Amino acid sequence: MARSPVLSEITTDELEGELRRRLTALRPLIKKRERMLVSLERIEAAIERAGGLVQGRAVSVGPKPGSRPIRRKRADGSPTLHESIYKILRGKTMSVAVLTQHLQKAGFPSKAPTFRVMVNQALIKHTSMFKKVSHGKYTTV
Repeated sequence: MARSPVLSEITTDELEGELRRRLTALRPLIKKRERMLVSLERIEAAIERAGGLVQGRAVSVGPKPGSRPIRRKRADGSPTLHESIYKILRGKTMSVAVLTQHLQKAGFPSKAPTFRVMVNQALIKHTSMFKKVSHGKYTTV
């Protein structure tokens, strides 16, 4: 593999030639970028007209028309897991393991082997209802 020449070994004409070559390659890329930015602005405006929200690189979209609401109720009318957690945890601080035991004693209908994981995920997901106090311990907001 050939070594690139040391800067002191390159003539001024060679340096100027290299700069011209790079500028020649750079100009079309800059123009292409500008065209793409204009296209991106049009797309983002269309997203916002359709009800989406564009923030930096992130785009958030609401639920699809006709889809189920995000806050679903249980078929039998009983409280959801996060609602049951809130009732037990209100005004107290508990670990996930203790909270899981309280839910089972209260008769929450779940015999899943991953019930403790489900409780942990509900605590993490519903940040408007629950706050992490320390490692593995949560309370209500």
